[in-house]
Amino acid sequence: MDDIKSFEAEAGISSSSKSRDTVGLDDRMEELLDLLIEGPSQLSVVAILDSIGLDKTAFAGEAYNSSYVKHYFDCHAWIREPYPYEADQILDIIIKFLMPSSRLSEIEDKNYEMKKIILHEYLMTKQYLIVLDDVWSTDVLDVIREILPDNQNGSRVLITLTQIEMVTSFQFENGENIRLDFVPTGGPLRVTYQGWPFLILYHGSISLEENIEEVLDTPLGIVGFTCCKLPFCLKLCFLYLSVFPAHLEISTRQLYQLWIAEGFIPDNSEATAENYLEQLIKGGFVEAKKRKAAGTINTCSIRSRCHPVLLAVPYMVEFISSCFMDPEVFVVLLSRNPPL
Repeated sequence: MDDIKSFEAEAGISSSSKSRDTVGLDDRMEELLDLLIEGPSQLSVVAILDSIGLDKTAFAGEAYNSSYVKHYFDCHAWIREPYPYEADQILDIIIKFLMPSSRLSEIEDKNYEMKKIILHEYLMTKQYLIVLDDVWSTDVLDVIREILPDNQNGSRVLITLTQIEMVTSFQFENGENIRLDFVPTGGPLRVTYQGWPFLILYHGSISLEENIEEVLDTPLGIVGFTCCKLPFCLKLCFLYLSVFPAHLEISTRQLYQLWIAEGFIPDNSEATAENYLEQLIKGGFVEAKKRKAAGTINTCSIRSRCHPVLLAVPYMVEFISSCFMDPEVFVVLLSRNPPL
């Protein structure tokens, strides 16, 4: 905590100016912030690895929105899945998030190499933080490493890893790859991926392999596990999303009215319904697609990793019934393709 206090003093942040999400830091959040702010000058990656009971998206979001991060990094971007694997598309996304909107029109017609040069020049004197939520493949890491400049100024990439098996591509200092029977202990794992320094946070006391088995042994996987921990009012609102087709861009005004009509909103207020939706977004269940100028959500969609849960759970618990759907079919499908 001393590191954070010293940074606070240097940045001129008083205790009264702290945002709510930085008050009463627990040990895990303190550790994550230290890795982001106090780590090496080299561009490095901090990875949050899936572990039972940890909502990676919310955990990363709390750090991303903290006053420490906002004051330390000159620019930052949160990029959600699904990611395109083509380098030019990922580059366009990063430019859109990091660079001033006034410059986008002059960049859009440039070729890939020129865009990369422009981005490098813009970031040359800036400390930046890029968050990639729900990384499923090392292909994304390969592209990110090629695109981002290393200005030796403490810039960071923060990622959340859903596929634990990905860590087998990482090496310890002795050159050995991480094995799934490895039991992480004693703080973050300091490893490399093709020479790129990684710091992996894993809050578990069992091996990586056992973690995978425990997640798969739960009927609904990690998304279902997290869903079960939602407050009752949010659980109802989330399960109701099963009435919408996958990948549909949902009108929030229509959604709020439906929630109210079903009796899910205690005070029948659209403001309360919007608050519930914001909590589902923060928890990683729903994605905000379009927002109005004032910041209110205009449309939203279901996160792809939540589709299997919404496909099965409402029918298993008889939350929704249909003469065209057999709950046993969904249980079989879910057991074959558990959502991680």
